[in-house]
Amino acid sequence: LEKLGLLARVHPSLKMDGQLEGMFEQARGLAPWLVPAIYYALLTCRFTMKESNEFAVRLKTPTVVSRAIMDTALLREWLPELDKPGLPPSAVCTILDKHYAPSVLAGAIAERSASRVELLLRYLTEWRAVRTELDGQALLDMGAPPGPGVGLMLQELRSAKLDGIIKSREDEIKLVQRW
Repeated sequence: LEKLGLLARVHPSLKMDGQLEGMFEQARGLAPWLVPAIYYALLTCRFTMKESNEFAVRLKTPTVVSRAIMDTALLREWLPELDKPGLPPSAVCTILDKHYAPSVLAGAIAERSASRVELLLRYLTEWRAVRTELDGQALLDMGAPPGPGVGLMLQELRSAKLDGIIKSREDEIKLVQRW
């Protein structure tokens, strides 16, 4: 497609090279069943936000694909935040929770910094799934006033759990009682 000039006709910034071929191969090796969104995210992972939008509009991609394309460009803007020394898991999650999982995986595949790749993969395989044992109703039952504060308390509990400050339901209860 590159030799025929077809990729450039789709979008002038679209180029297939050895690096991109390697990323596709790595994606197939990680999970051959991956949704098409990951391949579009990889194909456009070097695009600016403007180029990503132009590409998605021109191809009239489905919402899930457009989301992966656009979010991958947005994630690239946030990746330097992962370079801060001593970044705790909760801070990594604060950065990455707002991003679409296929975009984070595309970022991990495309990224050249080993430390960033490690954080992206740990987020996908470990930290993203961390949940507190207490839920909003439990906080209300413990006397927390209804409202947005409950959500903030749950976020703080999750952060404490991610960072190893609390490890059990009892630890969560103690932390809530201190508030």
